[in-house]
Amino acid sequence: MCVCVCAGYKPCSPQLVSDRIVHLTAAYEELLQLANERQSRLKEARKMWQFYDDVEDEEAWIKEKEQIMSSPDLGHDLTSIRLLLTKHKVQCLCSFWLAIFLSGGGLAQGSTLVLISVVTLHRAWNGWL
Repeated sequence: MCVCVCAGYKPCSPQLVSDRIVHLTAAYEELLQLANERQSRLKEARKMWQFYDDVEDEEAWIKEKEQIMSSPDLGHDLTSIRLLLTKHKVQCLCSFWLAIFLSGGGLAQGSTLVLISVVTLHRAWNGWL
């Protein structure tokens, strides 16, 4: 004896199934759009935080070199002479600094913190040279 479990089953109308498919497809498309927007915001945030990290590293580097270069030693041995020579060679790094400033300028369109970081780094760099 076979007992039919689906005795109370009534199939849905094809129109109802089509409507649900359309609704699910629209919801899925909206979800994809939201995911893409979030991904672009996360990429921008990552770029901004990378910029802040770069600025912090460069400020530390400038302070370190400033301490070395401000020593009263004026070339009494080979090491100090090399340090003085590197001070003059550092000026060729201007293209690197320019790249950092430009990347910060692109980020600064809506952020005063980025603009302040760029100006601070620029002042430290100019004060050191």
